[in-house]
Amino acid sequence: MVHRASSRCRCWSGSSCALALTSSRCPSARCSFSRSAGSETAATDRISATIVGAAVGLAVNVVFPPAAQSRSAGAAVEGYADEVAGLLEQVAEGLLGAVTREQMNSWLDEARYLTYQVPRLEAVLDELDASRGLNRRAIDTITTAPGLRSGLHALEHTALALRALYRLLADVQTNPQGGGSDKT
Repeated sequence: MVHRASSRCRCWSGSSCALALTSSRCPSARCSFSRSAGSETAATDRISATIVGAAVGLAVNVVFPPAAQSRSAGAAVEGYADEVAGLLEQVAEGLLGAVTREQMNSWLDEARYLTYQVPRLEAVLDELDASRGLNRRAIDTITTAPGLRSGLHALEHTALALRALYRLLADVQTNPQGGGSDKT
């Protein structure tokens, strides 16, 4: 059956499609007629536009590379150090008077929270390493990741030691005669 510009095609689904040109076929995917060349051109245009857009995005990142994440990683480790220092200051102020069980549990909970923050900070440092990988701007700069990582490990050991100390103090306060808990 030959379709003309004014004719209509009946798809097997029952919907009717208008044919724009004499040589066109039904654009419905469910129709038994083949697709038109116009839809192939549109698909080719979309694919080529996507490829051009990706190439432009890559070129911009090569010509104007993003900054390495050194500042944000340094700020994250510094913030963690401030949190550890804040806990120590809080405990120092609390030890001036009588220490209650609630205070001791609060310090222990804060120390636990601090130790749970280390994996998040490790991920930030991993992002720093990854951002330097193929970055042209980072070639001439000194990497700060090893120093930040060693500082983070020292802070982590400090937080773990504080957590063990506060666990011991909480156990001694609960049972002054001995018999501490294994739960840190």
